[in-house]
Amino acid sequence: MIQTLSDFDFELAVECAAEFSLSTGLGCVVSNLKGEILHESGVGCKSCDICEVVGVKKAKCCGSLVYAMDETSRFDNRYIYFCKMGLTCFSSSVRQAGAYASITAGPFLMIKPDEYEANDLSENFSLRGSALEPTVKMLEQVPIVTPLRVNALSRLLSKSVTFISKSDQASVVRDFDIDHNQFSNCWVGRKNSGRLWEYPVVIEKKLLASISDSDKPRTQKLLNQLLGHILFLSGEDFDRIKSETYELLVMISRTAIDVGASAEKILRLNHRFWNDLQPVGNVDELCVLLSGLMNKYIDNIFNLSDKRDFDVIQRSLQYINENYSQKITLEDVANAVYMSPTYFSKVFKKNMGCSFIMYLNRLRIEKCKQLLSQRGVSVGEIGEMTGFLDQSYFTKVFKRVEGVSPRYFRKSLVGN
Repeated sequence: MIQTLSDFDFELAVECAAEFSLSTGLGCVVSNLKGEILHESGVGCKSCDICEVVGVKKAKCCGSLVYAMDETSRFDNRYIYFCKMGLTCFSSSVRQAGAYASITAGPFLMIKPDEYEANDLSENFSLRGSALEPTVKMLEQVPIVTPLRVNALSRLLSKSVTFISKSDQASVVRDFDIDHNQFSNCWVGRKNSGRLWEYPVVIEKKLLASISDSDKPRTQKLLNQLLGHILFLSGEDFDRIKSETYELLVMISRTAIDVGASAEKILRLNHRFWNDLQPVGNVDELCVLLSGLMNKYIDNIFNLSDKRDFDVIQRSLQYINENYSQKITLEDVANAVYMSPTYFSKVFKKNMGCSFIMYLNRLRIEKCKQLLSQRGVSVGEIGEMTGFLDQSYFTKVFKRVEGVSPRYFRKSLVGN
């Protein structure tokens, strides 16, 4: 997998980002597969320090960039999303000569700043009073864009990126150490000699073992060798080349899933490759297709941890927010994101900085505090409405989080 842009027309990507930023007034960044920002035009994700002021690590933004880049393949190469701070961005992927990058526009707001302060900063990050002031000041520099314009601008960026994503086939072929002259000589030599097909089973076994061992350099080397054998030893039988290539990918995909790659994404890649493979009629086209697919495979197998965790956390938080008022357990959420409870517990704590039950209780308490400002609803009813079915447990948790009982908290509110 090419993680840098050494074979990439970086200047063209920068020019695209700069012109898009200048014409729209939005910040734009060019980032690589790791979410590292390589260039910024205007005030983009690199210059936005709202996350750090609030206490969210900048690494989370890298996770958002990686996740968005992966999702662009599902949404016609444009993906509109919310960053960890609840600000909006949209992204499109760039591909040249087997290298991948991403151009992301944002962050910006699609709602009024005061609504963002009330809903995102106050509710999600518990910022109030003087704690809000630094962030509010920074928000003055954040553009406001209507949803209608966001859709139009994201389409415009996608079209701009398509223009600079023209692949150079010769460069793509170099990703697999394939030489056209060598292939032609092999093709003619086999045709003249009638040499029988000898599939390199030993290399295949070593390849699958290297995937299981998470040995990325060895995997890439063995993969190049095996694809070279398939391309060269099949000679002029192009249908066989296609068939053997697909069978190899199926075996790789099974091993990838076994070591933790997303089954949904891997199977989706297989399906897309099968459809794209049918009209391919020559080796050049096959090499271009294989290069893009292999980069995706290697990405999902070896660079999946942060993206997978980010996806799991996003889905688990959505599930919790939708079901906090019900009786939900760690097992319920783990099942919802297709993980074992033990592994999910580790992933959740690693990414959120607290245990599942601690996060759930904090969320419920925040909802309780909102309801306690309303008259006509008893404290006991509020506890039940927010998932605390045991009154004594509700009081205990509330006091531990807020330092006072829910009844005292209600009395302290203005107007109560």
